[in-house]
Amino acid sequence: SDCRAECYDSAEALIGDFVCDSGENTPFDFYCPAFNYDLGDCFRADPETRTTPRPPHPCLTSCPAGNWLRKDCSQCEVSRDGMCVEQVVRSCTEGPNDPPGACNFGRCCVAKVDGLDYWGSDCIAFGAYDNCTAALDQLMQEIQAQPRSLASLGSTNLLPLRPAPSAMLMVDCQGSECNTIPDDLVRSPFTGRLTDERVCNVAESKEEGLLCYEGPWASTDLDPLVNCQDENFQYNFCTNRKSRMGKPYNRCCSIFWMDVNNLPTCAFFGIETGTCAQWLEAYRESVRSLPFKQFKNEMILNDCDPIDGDLCNDPKDAELGCPKMVVDRPRVVAHLLPVVIDKDELLAQGGEVPSAGIPWLIILIPVTGVLFFCGSLFLVYKLTRPPDRPLWHSRKAKVVQDDTFVEPVQDFDANNVVIDGVAYGTVRPRELALQMILREQRMMKVPKSLRRDPSLAIADVAEAAFEADLAREAAFQGLSLEDFRSQAASEGIKSPASPKARQSVVQALRDVSPNFNDGRSTVYSPKYGDDRVSVMSPKSLPASPTLSFFPKSLEGRLSV
Repeated sequence: SDCRAECYDSAEALIGDFVCDSGENTPFDFYCPAFNYDLGDCFRADPETRTTPRPPHPCLTSCPAGNWLRKDCSQCEVSRDGMCVEQVVRSCTEGPNDPPGACNFGRCCVAKVDGLDYWGSDCIAFGAYDNCTAALDQLMQEIQAQPRSLASLGSTNLLPLRPAPSAMLMVDCQGSECNTIPDDLVRSPFTGRLTDERVCNVAESKEEGLLCYEGPWASTDLDPLVNCQDENFQYNFCTNRKSRMGKPYNRCCSIFWMDVNNLPTCAFFGIETGTCAQWLEAYRESVRSLPFKQFKNEMILNDCDPIDGDLCNDPKDAELGCPKMVVDRPRVVAHLLPVVIDKDELLAQGGEVPSAGIPWLIILIPVTGVLFFCGSLFLVYKLTRPPDRPLWHSRKAKVVQDDTFVEPVQDFDANNVVIDGVAYGTVRPRELALQMILREQRMMKVPKSLRRDPSLAIADVAEAAFEADLAREAAFQGLSLEDFRSQAASEGIKSPASPKARQSVVQALRDVSPNFNDGRSTVYSPKYGDDRVSVMSPKSLPASPTLSFFPKSLEGRLSV
């Protein structure tokens, strides 16, 4: 029977006939292990193979050097406490059939490396696939293959390869970020006591470094925004204290040579070790195989150290620099520099300092607007305001003087008839009010002492003498002035009165009003006893609005 327990007599030839008898489209089923899956005629799918994924083991790794730092953790994708955090081996690449996490770290390591350029020793944290020793060997090969700086080559007599550094594994652990840098202190070989020096000194250099000019940019292929430390520059030169690997400068150099085209070239830079002459020799060896980099007639212009101070390789120095190579305002960074006008230099060159000038347009626009607005208001006021009418003459009269006006009309006779043959132009009598105003104006120009009527002066003197006598007699008799005046009046002693007082008042009133009517009204004056003064009655005044006041010139005449 077949795989379904059905009899297959006389059908044995179907087994292994290169046709799969699985029972789906065939009468018999030989698709089972008993018939070896129809002797291989039917495809047998292998069971799916499952591999346990490699567990993640993130490790701490040392930050690479760069950006003028020994350890620049800004280049890490993930960093923590001054270390990078990585999870996979950089040189590993997962294949399509590899299980997940095939490149994950299996071990975390720390090693101390001795014999490094400038730093001497360093502790390096790294991760390994499964063996820290194998990973350390590969790391040492990478360190040995790194190119050396020209300053390092010059200081070691141009040895292209540094002495093989040595390494010692310090930490080999398995676990998430378990490889922290040890903070152990070095023990003194003489006393056996702990010193302040750490076994793993991974900190930045304690030295600030000597500030040096580096450039010029066009000759040394420097990018000012990339190769200038903290983007500090002056002229067309960077001002750096360290190399990009964080090594502080110990000397500043200025070198001159003739290039392959016989053009003068100057180079300014700083070095962390050695001398400028050693650097120049190392540079010569590095470009020996490059024809377009060849040079001749080289000369060391300046080789200065910290004793000379920062920026000792000044390119503007007439003796030790190259002033012609200096560009005060390079086009590359012109947008970063403020515009500074050197007045002294302009005056020395015979020029004048350009000035912005007075912004007349900005000033004239608002001023014109204000003037236009005020002019418009004045024009509207003049157009809407009724014209002034002269008080004493018509608008068309010709003013000859302040009191004389010629009217452009013909004269009339007593019967109010136009006189024939008389030309236009009539001078009419002055109004009474105008006469009084003019008289007042003329008298205001005369001293007040001369405005008084002379006829009143004698009466005033006599009255003053009489008052003085009364006061003296009252003092002799021990009486008051008023009591003694009453006693004198009862005895017939009277104040002298000027006979011209009434005539002066009447004449004054006639001067004011030519139509004065000599109607009389008696006014009693208690000051002068029984004397009576006749004055003009108010009813006899002509009905004129101009008589509602009296000129000041009449005050003296009416005082009696």
